[in-house]
Amino acid sequence: QVILLAMPGIEGQQADFQAHHRVASRYSVPLIDYSGGSERVGLPVEAFWDAWHLNDRGAREISARLGRDLPRVLESTESGSQTLQ
Repeated sequence: QVILLAMPGIEGQQADFQAHHRVASRYSVPLIDYSGGSERVGLPVEAFWDAWHLNDRGAREISARLGRDLPRVLESTESGSQTLQ
């Protein structure tokens, strides 16, 4: 199964993350949306290597969150829901 994952960035430095939503909708694939600024996803600026990349701390935190969220996404796709924010 294909699942899109939109990664976080530092506030004010994000690309057009709405593109992730458009692609997910167009192809009817689930989306785990961690995009947006660091504050939106609860990561401190110290979890980023630069505006676009997580450092080791950020990678560990997002990996742990993904481990918790992925089962919910797989369950929700069975019930027809597509996006986890």
